Amino acid sequence: MISNRLASARLISQLEAGSCEFDRRADPTAPEPNNHVATPAYEMNPPAGGNHLVTPSPARIYTAENTPPDGQLVHSLEHGFVVIWYRPDLPAEAQAQLRQVTDKHARDVLLVPRPSLPKPVAATAWERRLLCESVEVPVLERFVTSYRNKGPEKVKHP
Repeated sequence: MISNRLASARLISQLEAGSCEFDRRADPTAPEPNNHVATPAYEMNPPAGGNHLVTPSPARIYTAENTPPDGQLVHSLEHGFVVIWYRPDLPAEAQAQLRQVTDKHARDVLLVPRPSLPKPVAATAWERRLLCESVEVPVLERFVTSYRNKGPEKVKHP
């Protein structure tokens, strides 16, 4: 128990060593099967949990034209996927770095533009958020490898 807390504190310290802030803020989730709702709403931006739509979104790179609704993305988080979010006005070079991280973890990551992000870049896993002022590839990769497949529903990633 203590070693788990120490390891968690060490991980958070590593994630926050640069411009990123880590938190465990998420909207409340009703117990199954009542967590599948027709019109989920989220106070957290970006969302990292909560009631969600019945269908998840697959891991891939999304564009402004095909971004799934938040309710599908949150369902993906429940299945242990990680979503990397970015403001669309992020410089092209920084977006390319995010695509490289996504490609490296193609089975586990969804890359999604989000104009309303409070910071230029974020990553979410179930009930975990990382909000960053800039693209920090090692930090994002550490977040992905630490939290992929850690959602409450164990679903094999294709």
